Amino acid sequence: MKDKNKRISVDVIPKRLFANSEDWTGIYVSRSAVLPLLREKTVGTQAGVIEKTERLNSNSWLIRLNRSISNRYEINSSTILSSWRRLAKAHSGMGSLLRVMRKAQAIDPLSMRVEMAESMDDIQSYFAHPLLGVPIEEQEPLVSPATLTMRGTSGSEVTFCKYDNFYTAANEYEKGNLDALTGVGVPTTYWSEFTNTVNNCMFDTTLHVAIAVPSEYYSLADRIMNLPFSQLEEQTKGQFSATSYPSQEIRNNFEKEFTITYPDFPPNKEICAWLSKQLAEKYDIQLRCKEISYTDYLNNEMQDERVLRFMIETDPWAGPESILSLTFPRSNDNLNTTNPSHSKMETQSSFNVERAHVEGVVRIGRLRGLKITHLIHVGETRTGWIGWDDDLFYL
Repeated sequence: MKDKNKRISVDVIPKRLFANSEDWTGIYVSRSAVLPLLREKTVGTQAGVIEKTERLNSNSWLIRLNRSISNRYEINSSTILSSWRRLAKAHSGMGSLLRVMRKAQAIDPLSMRVEMAESMDDIQSYFAHPLLGVPIEEQEPLVSPATLTMRGTSGSEVTFCKYDNFYTAANEYEKGNLDALTGVGVPTTYWSEFTNTVNNCMFDTTLHVAIAVPSEYYSLADRIMNLPFSQLEEQTKGQFSATSYPSQEIRNNFEKEFTITYPDFPPNKEICAWLSKQLAEKYDIQLRCKEISYTDYLNNEMQDERVLRFMIETDPWAGPESILSLTFPRSNDNLNTTNPSHSKMETQSSFNVERAHVEGVVRIGRLRGLKITHLIHVGETRTGWIGWDDDLFYL
């Protein structure tokens, strides 16, 4: 299998990769050409470049590297530190991943000591993030408007193919011309069909559907949090997993007409249409849904005070402390961070309510992933960042 080139469908071709990734798709595509420190699984992690993590005290960890991987790719502790420094200096903002790390130092070629900004129980999920891994080599991916090809971790080529129409991609997959279909953003009709296929597995991801409300109308967030999002689970055939909120007290709001923009791939349109219907029926608020391109979505700024924004957010990694990183100050100088300026949120629910009131961002649920592939070695991952070219770890 290690010599077989792979072809994977995607919704968009990312403009930047690795440390310069600017969105979820960039990280997703980069994953197949990054040697992961640890490999994410649906539950827990597996060894990658890192062979063992040992807790030294509440905040410090000893990291030991896998000798055979280190020798095969000529990487060591210093290589990893150099990779992290490039990430810290990247202009994409992805360097914020390092803000939970206070200090990192090489002890010898195969071991490192890492001190976190505060206690972290699930360090393994953190180190499984693709951008903390090491790109296998300096390479310029071959890019066209419809494809992106690069050398993967096992040495074979991985080509990501853009399909505007999922039905066309599914047809190519059935013919054997694609090795996998991207399992997030699948039309509901196909989602229902694929989830009933034995070899396809549905899994939870850290992709959150959120609605950003303009600052002048934060009281609209109260109304959104009171909507019955569980209805969307049935309408999307389980692709959407609802966020549960306690009942919110409704504050005054005299505006009755708004617009919401959303990127042009499923199930965004269905979710926005449902949201529009619910606000009309329960609060007599008219919400017009406006489809925009993915590029416009990434660069979108609210040009009108009554424009809401449909967003897809991802928690930085799959561990339980992941959501807390959103409260950390942004400081990456010399791989150092300061202590969190906010106290820990006791639950994700309290975090979501507080954020809705302070920032006007309402997380209404998560998207599930669906593993649709002919590649037998591929496993589900809670972040959705699947390594399509991980064959070397299975030899």
